Amino acid sequence: MTIETIISSVFCTLLGLLFAKFSHMNLRGASLGKEGRRFIFEMDEVMGGLMGIPRFSRLEGSVLALGSIGSFLAWSSNPTMQTLTVLGLVLLMVYMVVCSIYSVVAKQPVLPYLIISSLLAGLIAWRALRMMPSDSLAIVGTVAGIATFLCVLSGIQMRRNAPSQAGNIAKLIAINAYLKDSNDWDWREGESAPVGFEESH
Repeated sequence: MTIETIISSVFCTLLGLLFAKFSHMNLRGASLGKEGRRFIFEMDEVMGGLMGIPRFSRLEGSVLALGSIGSFLAWSSNPTMQTLTVLGLVLLMVYMVVCSIYSVVAKQPVLPYLIISSLLAGLIAWRALRMMPSDSLAIVGTVAGIATFLCVLSGIQMRRNAPSQAGNIAKLIAINAYLKDSNDWDWREGESAPVGFEESH
């Protein structure tokens, strides 16, 4: 294994760990305390509402799990595993691009998503052109084309649903402001907002 492969594999592993954490939060967030419940509210009610997909966190968690697994395969020297690594990174990038679009529509900070999307794009190009078998480029190109179409479709869908989801977007912004000003907040299981939020709004 070359130094180049080791360095890129370290990046893949770090990103895999990050997205594995987010996968876990999406799939198990409701049982992960107040932070998990706040996260699930945003994913299911706001982002899921904009996408028009109920329980959107389940889909997110599954996509992120697959992408993370692909990232961890970066250490394998098997050509098929190398291709799966790139495809896993493509899945993660699709997620981050969709999150970038969401952050604009929902008036949330977009810069973190753009930074990670750029890092993933660079890593995909690096692995695909330098380490993946050249005969797999067509497969990755096809998947990337489908991914681009899905990103565009997601953007159109979120823009279309934005007016009907204005209430949820405003609620998310208000909740974030409320939590920022509260040092000791709680979000009880089954509730749609943190304790005290409804009374103050």
